[in-house]
Amino acid sequence: MEAKMNRCFTLSAAARFPVLSGCLFACCAIVCAAAEADKSNPAAGYCTLDKRIITKQQSAEQSASQYLESLEDPPAEIKDLPMGAGKDIRYFSLRLGNEDRFVMVDARTDLKSPYVLFADTNGDQRFSDEKAHFAKSIPEGWFGTDRFRFGPVTLTRQEGSRKIDVSFHVSTTEGDNLSIYPFQYQRGELSLAGAAYAVSVIDGNLDGRYDISPFTNQLRPAGLDSISFVCKDGSPDTQRYSGLLPLTKTVRLGDNYFDIQLDPAGKDIKLTPAQIEYGSLTVNGTDVRLRLWSNIAGQTLFGSKSWKLPAGQYRILSLETFQRDNKGVWNLAASGYPSSMSSFTIQPDKTTTLQVGGAIRIRTSAARSKTSGDYLISYQYIGQGGELYGPSLYRNGQRQAAPGIRILDEKGKILATDRLKYG
Repeated sequence: MEAKMNRCFTLSAAARFPVLSGCLFACCAIVCAAAEADKSNPAAGYCTLDKRIITKQQSAEQSASQYLESLEDPPAEIKDLPMGAGKDIRYFSLRLGNEDRFVMVDARTDLKSPYVLFADTNGDQRFSDEKAHFAKSIPEGWFGTDRFRFGPVTLTRQEGSRKIDVSFHVSTTEGDNLSIYPFQYQRGELSLAGAAYAVSVIDGNLDGRYDISPFTNQLRPAGLDSISFVCKDGSPDTQRYSGLLPLTKTVRLGDNYFDIQLDPAGKDIKLTPAQIEYGSLTVNGTDVRLRLWSNIAGQTLFGSKSWKLPAGQYRILSLETFQRDNKGVWNLAASGYPSSMSSFTIQPDKTTTLQVGGAIRIRTSAARSKTSGDYLISYQYIGQGGELYGPSLYRNGQRQAAPGIRILDEKGKILATDRLKYG
């Protein structure tokens, strides 16, 4: 599979992925300033960062969110509740930098709003002095599949002698779980290697600072400070996971790597050429679109079977495989990985090999309903490396019908035939 290149990005010729718009957020009111260059070092890039309000959030920003499940029991630390609080209350613990704050959601049937949210904004463990945030129906395109949202909600934390206000949106479906989304981000433009880039930084851990995110083994890193670079022509240029990647010490732009120097308060950012040791990654089996998170720099790899990568630790964020035949391009998206594949190390001057795709197997399972007595039959696609795919199979960008199924007895006689359906 050949790769088409320009100075801003690499894209597989067979890939069918959408190209993001020039602005990271779909409905931000932005007046772009001229990109700034570091005149003292032509190989470096510099710009100041300005605060921007996120006026509409798409699912692309969810990698900078926190997902909260309700606590099993009411926290003993809570001193009081709002006047008129109902009986169906769910409690949550929100991580705010290095401290926790309590949030409560009151499910109501006597109000126009089905849910009311209160947050301990000042850390005094009281809800009686807090503002009520009423649930609003979510316009289409907000917060994935959630039905209601609250906010913005603003909490205040103390860092030494400085008070820091942190604002965020909250979304939910039935009040049992909450998703926390930053309300604002920092944005600027810089020139680097003859190209102009828009850079956006999000305070994902809600501590009022912008810091390098610690590398972890989380499959879906959340609640971490994140960064994105977008070429001025609107093409995604850095390796992206849901539009953002956790903020790492180094970033890849085109074929070059740059160290990130970011002011903790988010005032400015500087990029300088990085000194990198390289190893290699080889993928055996099929063409891929592979997104990787690393303690060095995130990567998005297309097509070919071998890549030169910085030495370091890596974790798979997403994997899609592509195979061609006379009917077109067939595509599967992975949903799970064995531990030997999900995280791995690239060592200097050595090659790491992943077994991916290849001859795909189908594994079926059946479970009988205790109430109806019916059998629920499900299936998964399995690659040669033990990675799991599915259930959706795509050909030329169109989802194909679910597989047909035949049920046989012990003698091989066909007892029933049918076609599975997507649930």
